[in-house]
Amino acid sequence: INKNIDDDLSSIHKYIKLKDLNKFRLKVFEEINKKNIHKKLYKLCENEINILCSNDLAVQKRINISLHLPNDKSSIIDLHSDTLSGQSPFEIVQWIPLCNVQGTNSIYLFDNKKSNKINKDLKLYEKKGFNKILKKHLKDNDFIDLNYGQLILFSPTNWHGNTVNLTNQSRVSINLRYKPLFSPKFDFLSKEKGIGAFYKILNLSQASMIGLNYKLPSIK
Repeated sequence: INKNIDDDLSSIHKYIKLKDLNKFRLKVFEEINKKNIHKKLYKLCENEINILCSNDLAVQKRINISLHLPNDKSSIIDLHSDTLSGQSPFEIVQWIPLCNVQGTNSIYLFDNKKSNKINKDLKLYEKKGFNKILKKHLKDNDFIDLNYGQLILFSPTNWHGNTVNLTNQSRVSINLRYKPLFSPKFDFLSKEKGIGAFYKILNLSQASMIGLNYKLPSIK
């Protein structure tokens, strides 16, 4: 956009027209993914990821970026659970807003209890549509309020999404997924979302390196 945004990114809508938003987002997406910053993002909450996930880690190869401008209906991500679109139930999602977020310029995230309830009742909404689920379950406290410098980690089994941004502040955020490198066979991944295509190796412990390179000697 040939301008330096010298204040925080919540005012980015002053510099970008809605008709140019997707083109701009794709350009930023390309630039971010040239820089190979996966390790830096991992280091932001290394201990928490290791505790929740594993030390032997795969990471999503392409870092996602989202821009959520005021009153922009084109950037709505409807209620969904990532595991229903082929993501692994063993992974952890790292969501990092690059400005303060609250209310409708953030995302909503349903806790385990509410997500399990939706899973149980999902067939009931096959014809009614997900909007009925949202209308029934969404409360103000489901929106994630974070200050710049904070982030959240959550399971892809939790239902989440966003709505029209009714605030006067934009939201810019990035997200990335981490997965145990040796997750069980009970893993819903398709070939398109396996190691090499969707993930790459981030961490490999010494024990795992030894084990992967070890060949049992023949005694015959």
